[in-house]
This record gives sequence, structure tokens and C-alpha cells, in this order.
Amino acid sequence: MKTLTFTLIIVLFFTQWVNAADPFTINLNNTSQIQYCADSVLIAKDLTIGGAPNIQGMKISFIQGFVWGEDELIYSGKLTTNTTTPGTLILTGSTIVQDYVDAIRSIKYKNIKSVPTLGIRKIMISLNDVDYLPSTGHFYRYVSSAGISWSAAKNHASTTLYYGLRGYLATITSQEENDFIKAKTKGVGWIGASDVSKEGDWRWVTGPEGLDANGLGRLFWIGTGLDFTTGVPGKGPVLGQYNNWNDGEPNNSGGSENFAHILFFPNDPVHSLRWNDLPNGGGSGEYSSQGYLIEWGGYKDDPVVNLIATLELVVNSIILKTETIPGICQGESVTLNQPDAYSNPAATYLWSPTGNFPGSTTSNPKVTPALSTTYTVKAKRGSCEVNRDFVVKVNPKPIVKFDIDPNTCYGFSVAVNYLGGEDPTRLNFTWIFGGDTIKNGINIPKDTIPLGTSQQPRNVTLKITDQNGCTDQLASNNLRLVPNLSSWTVTDPMVCLSDSFEFAVTIPDPSVLYKWNFGDGKSATGPEIYHKYQLPGKYDIQLTVTNPVNTCFNSAKIKDMVTAEPLPVAAFTMSDSIVYKDKPDVVFTNTSTTASPGEIKGWEWNFGDYGFSDEFSPEYTYKTTGRHRVLLAVSNDSGCKDSIVHTVLVAFGQIFVPNAFSPNAPDIKDRIFLPDTDGVMTAGYHLTILSRWDDIIYEVWHQKTPWDGKMDNGAFAPPGVYIWRLLYNDVLERTHRQTGTVMLIY
Repeated sequence: MKTLTFTLIIVLFFTQWVNAADPFTINLNNTSQIQYCADSVLIAKDLTIGGAPNIQGMKISFIQGFVWGEDELIYSGKLTTNTTTPGTLILTGSTIVQDYVDAIRSIKYKNIKSVPTLGIRKIMISLNDVDYLPSTGHFYRYVSSAGISWSAAKNHASTTLYYGLRGYLATITSQEENDFIKAKTKGVGWIGASDVSKEGDWRWVTGPEGLDANGLGRLFWIGTGLDFTTGVPGKGPVLGQYNNWNDGEPNNSGGSENFAHILFFPNDPVHSLRWNDLPNGGGSGEYSSQGYLIEWGGYKDDPVVNLIATLELVVNSIILKTETIPGICQGESVTLNQPDAYSNPAATYLWSPTGNFPGSTTSNPKVTPALSTTYTVKAKRGSCEVNRDFVVKVNPKPIVKFDIDPNTCYGFSVAVNYLGGEDPTRLNFTWIFGGDTIKNGINIPKDTIPLGTSQQPRNVTLKITDQNGCTDQLASNNLRLVPNLSSWTVTDPMVCLSDSFEFAVTIPDPSVLYKWNFGDGKSATGPEIYHKYQLPGKYDIQLTVTNPVNTCFNSAKIKDMVTAEPLPVAAFTMSDSIVYKDKPDVVFTNTSTTASPGEIKGWEWNFGDYGFSDEFSPEYTYKTTGRHRVLLAVSNDSGCKDSIVHTVLVAFGQIFVPNAFSPNAPDIKDRIFLPDTDGVMTAGYHLTILSRWDDIIYEVWHQKTPWDGKMDNGAFAPPGVYIWRLLYNDVLERTHRQTGTVMLIY
């Protein structure tokens, strides 16, 4: 059983059948090859059509050499046109033969690409009711007839005549014929192959091929199913003849599939337009019969017909430059034309005059004329010929002359004066000393040029460019430097922004004045100078030396002589700026930054109590109370440094007081009672000792004097428990009060 369904696409129209008595001819009457050069050209101006009383439509189509996007057939007459198929122009809308003759005679070929593809185009003129394949010389038509059987299609095809040619179900014997049927007719249906005479022996049983083998038809395939693919002798194509069976076909499914059909599956293009075997009545669904293909031509007794006309058109375009050649200066060269766009077939070029340049037969010769010249070219490809003039205007170079004023400071700053005689307002002057451009601009015929210190040779050059862009230049003689500008140095060409650069003249002259320009808007005088920059960056250093007697000066500049490296910015935060002795831990977070590329490269912490760390963000535990200055010093990639100080206060919450003492204790520190610790201020210190009857036994103000157990009368107080009260201020000037008891023991 078939596993696919079958549907046919019907794309051709059905026209009247024409019998053998119609003497129809299409004649070009001039078969000369048509040349396309650049403009549109008529393709069939001498066409005639004879014999037919009327026509339903005609087709003009490219059958060889068509280039999509370039080739066009142009028609603007009264007939209806259809150009939906690239390379094909269909004319309809009349039945009068002369209307079609007039229309086709007016059709022009035009190539719409700026650089056309060269070569031959073959164009065919035919009736529109069939398709013609030049390689077979046959005509083809698809006939739509839903549900028609193979035998009925065969009988109907064999009874049709096309201008005397007998029709038959199409026989497809080559890849080219198969591709033509797919591309031109777009139709599917019955074709003229069958294995009725013997199961598995597939023959072309219609048309001229059907006369082979004593009327059995031409055998082109043996076998059914897939077993022939194993290479078993006697199965598969006969003598390599063309076939286009679908996968697994023919398979004689159901035992009665003896007739060939072309498939079409809308959702399966891979298996569409291939062959399949079906019963005489066709299949169902996508396998149901929708029509058949008729072929005319090939019988030995067919009349000789002239139903098509084929012409050749050759594109031999020659591309020449259309824009004007810009003027050149004396001594310059210019190319007259662009290279030939094609090498095959190559065009011939003949240029004149030919005496002053080589390659006068190439498409794009280069010329160097001394004077303005008109060049003429004759270019030819095939019968296409183009003549063209190319005008080259030659502009003279500007005259360059100047002198150096001998009365100025000879040899160290020169006064120059242009002597060329042309209008300086129309000239661009470039004054050059050594390799440095000193001045450049319009209308600078005079200038004073400082000659610097080290350029060798010391030549002044004037370069002039005129309004046509032509340039020439002239150099002066070697010049001596007076006063001498000796070399200078900088101790270190790269220092940190916080440091100073030291500049010095190598061999200072006490008779001249030295002025330094540091490139940051600041200047200073003297043979040895220190300078500190406010902003980081590279700076040009210029030194000018002046003779105070005659004001002659000399000057030179060194670009990017020094670099002021940016400083890092030290910064840090603390988890708390005040901690207490019982919880003296502080976390320090390093937030330093740097303006230069890269990261902070070095850091060092000093916690103010002889503690240090090289961790990036350390945690530190203080051991003593008081104010501590925390210092963070950082450095960047360049070694430049910065530092910052914050203060941490380590305070206490209360004084830890002993609860007993003895005036005659062995250890002297146990013989007294004094509530005190670091951070307790003397000012404001008030200690009172009370008996249990609230009598004051001992009291001190603004001093830290311990109680030794004695009363105001100098006698020791009796042993027992005494109450103490303390009022004091800490280093933060906060006031504290504490009360407790202490036992006096003897």
C-alpha cells in the first residue's frame, strides 16, 4: 500500500488544438548576431509570422545565458504582458497576427547593470500555448484533467496534432528533459511508461520510443521494489538509461501498478516531481490523477515545422570613464581610464597621441604630460566601438625663491623673505628648519625663524603650495648658530607630582639670558632651575637664550621631555574612632586610590603605639589607653607616595578598685588605697573615705594622693570596712562617679 497521498499542481493553460493543415511559420528574416553595446537594442525588427489566421499569445524567453538582475526585455505597446517568470515575456490580449508581429518587432533588450556580464544570450520566440525544449526539438504541454485514467490520457494525447506534429504521453529520457518539464510546465500527472507487457519490465510505450522492440516500446528499467539496488544482474536501469523513480519505486503495490506517474507532495519537496507506479485509474488522496503531459515531435513522418525562432544577442559593452580628469601638476602622472572590466573577450584600445607615454594600447594607460594635452581613444569589442576624448590639464609648479636677511641675528634666528613674485595671498607657505615645520599657512612671505640647538644640517627650507595644489620647495645654505644654545638636561625626566624637576644648561654662558618655558603656563629664568608641576602629565620644555646686547635669541623645544607622575591618594576608614580598654579592637579599611593605571602597589600602617602592619586592611588590638595617631602610607606603580593620619582614642569604662589593703603589708603597693588608672585626669579628682557612720576619714581634691589608712589626726583608723566615693574626669573630659567599700586590715 502507498503510505503517501498525491496531489497535482496544474500550471499551464489549455488552448485550441491545431491540425496539420495550418501552415504556421515564425521567421526572423535576419539571423545576424545582435550586438548590445550600451543602449537598448531591438531584438527582432525583421520578424514575420505567416500562415496562422489568429494567435492566442506569444512568448519571448531567454533559453541560454540569461543573467538575473541584468537582462531585461522592454515592451510598452498595447498588448498585455506577463513577466512573472524571470527571463520570459508573455504577450496576450489579441488574436490578430499583425498585433503580435508589431509588438515583437518593438521589443528591446536592455542590460540594467553598470558593468554588464559579457557573453551570448539566446532568445526564443514561440507561441505561448506550449513549451519548447531546443535540445530535443520537441514541444510540451500539461493538460489538467482530474481523475483521468492512464489509458484515457494516452488515447487523448495520441489523437492531438500540434501544427501537424503528432502528440503522445511524454517520454522523459534525460536529466535535461526532466528538469525542463519540472521548471517549465510545473505540472505533474501521467507519463508514457508502463510494464503491462511484463511485470517489472518498464518501457516507454508512447511516441517514437513506443515503436521500439516491434511495438513493445523501449525497455529502460527492469525490476520492482528495492532489491535492484543490491546490484543483482538484470535489475535496475537498462544500459544506464535515465530514470527518476522515487525512493522504493516502482513497487507494484497491490499487484496492479503498471503505469508511470509524476508525484507532487506539497509538504515534501524532496520526493516531489519524481516518478511512481499507479494502477490505470490512479490512486487516492495525494496519489489521485490530476492530468497528463503531452509531447509533440520525434516521429519520422512528422512534417518539418518552423514554430519557433531563435536569435543570438551578444553583450560587448565597453566601459569608459565618464568623469572629468582632475588637473595635475608638472611632473605628476595620471591614469586616463579605468581598467577594462573584462578579460574575455578583451577590447582593443588605440590612444593618440602616442609619442609621450607607454602602453598606448591598454585600457588605462598612465601618462605624464609636460603640458595640457587631449588624449583620444578608440575602443572596440566585437562590433561595439566607442571614441572618447580625455583632457588632461597640467598646472605649472609655483616659483620658489627666498633670501635670508644678513642684518638680522646671523645664523641663529633668520629673517626670511619670499621672492617668487606670485600673489602670496593665494599661496600656502611652509617654513621648515631641519625636520621641523616652523610656520605653515596662507600668506606668510616673511618670518623670523629660531634655529634651535641640535638640528643638523641647519638649513631653512621654503615649501609653497599654490591654489591648484601644486608644490615646490627650496632649501638655504647651512647656517651657524649665534648665540650658541648649548644642550640642557633634566636630572630625572620622571618624578612624582610632589617633587621638583631640576633643569640645567650643560655649558652655561654668563653673557646670555636663559628663559625656561615649562609647558604648564609657568616660566623661569636662569641656567639652573627647579620646577614643580601642579597637575600630572607629559610636558614640553622650551629654552630660549637671548643676547641682551643685540636682543638676538635662539630657542629650542623638546617635546614630552618630562613626565609628572600622579600621586596616589591615601585614605582609610575605621570601624570606630573611640574604643574602650575592655574592647580595644579596631578594623581599618584601606580605601586608597591612584590616578595612574594599575593599582596601589605598597602600603604600611603605623598604629601610633609602636604597632605596625603590612596587611591591606588590618584589624588591630590596642593595649594602652589614650589617643593614638594612625598613619597609612601608600605608593603607586611609579613609586609615588601619599599618607594620611587619623586618631583612635582608647578609653576606659570604669576604674577597677581593690577591696582591701593593709598599711603594714609586705608589698609596698598593697599598703595604700588609690583608685586610679590611665586616662584619669588630676584636675577634678576628688576622693572621699567614709566610716560606716558617714564620718569623713580621708579626703583629697585635685590631686592623686593615696590613703595610707590614717585619719586626719595622724592615727591609723581602726580595722574594718570603709566606704569610698570618687569623682573624676577622663581624658575626654567626661565626668565619672564611682562608689565602693574597702576593708582596712592590720
